[in-house]
Amino acid sequence: MKTTRVSNTNRRTSRLLGHSVALTAVMGSVSLAGAAALIDGNSILVVDENSSSGANVWTVDSQDQLLTQWFWYRVGDVGAGTQEYSIDTLSAPSVTSSANSATIAYSGSLFDVSVTYTLAGGVAGSGEATLNEDILIVNTSGAALDLQFFQYSDFDLGGTKDDDNVILHPLSSPFELAYQWDHTAGLSEGIVTVNPFASRGDTGLAPTIYNSLQDGAITDLSSSISGALGPDDVEFAFQWDLAIDSGDAVNISKVKSLTLTPIPEPTTAALSLLGLALLAIRRNRRS
Repeated sequence: MKTTRVSNTNRRTSRLLGHSVALTAVMGSVSLAGAAALIDGNSILVVDENSSSGANVWTVDSQDQLLTQWFWYRVGDVGAGTQEYSIDTLSAPSVTSSANSATIAYSGSLFDVSVTYTLAGGVAGSGEATLNEDILIVNTSGAALDLQFFQYSDFDLGGTKDDDNVILHPLSSPFELAYQWDHTAGLSEGIVTVNPFASRGDTGLAPTIYNSLQDGAITDLSSSISGALGPDDVEFAFQWDLAIDSGDAVNISKVKSLTLTPIPEPTTAALSLLGLALLAIRRNRRS
């Protein structure tokens, strides 16, 4: 039976332990106690590659903003697949890291997957940092692969969990970005790869989506949402429904931007402007 995350006490304990790892990382080690720790400028990222905790510390100017962010998969669509599994169940991880970048790779019986994190911190006191994620999925099965791939995120902006808001854009699939904010900070996460955008997505009250990915049953996210959720202890997730030919690969690239400044509720126009900024990134990558 997979463990569900329901205790607020455990959430706080996990955060305190994460701070301890991060502080140790600042003192000079890149990999500690099974966790990859990246440092750049005013920012630290800690990733536990051996469990579904995944990325569980992201500090900007010494303030932690993240409870957990990680990836799950299911082979086969509804009626064929049995349940979702976190990617750390595929195999023992292979980790290649530097001061501000780490590639975490797993090899399964049907496919291999790697996640490359690249952290770009700002100058001290700027309240800004960026995290790039590049996910590579390679079909090694010898046949066509029907794969559902999930990303789950639970940010606690400003270090508090009950006052955040979140929205996906657009409000129906394919989803292009997520935006989370409170009165102290704002987070945008945009999908840089046009193909594939996220086939499905959801927002919820933590840890509802997390527990659904861990409960041993099939989960599919929604094709549309009604609007912004919050203020509360919010979470969000993306799902990619992938058909990968034998020997082929799929790359999913995303960019997360954090700013520690008061953020108002974004308008549709503001979210569209974020989409245009992502378009510029995509064009630069292709050039």
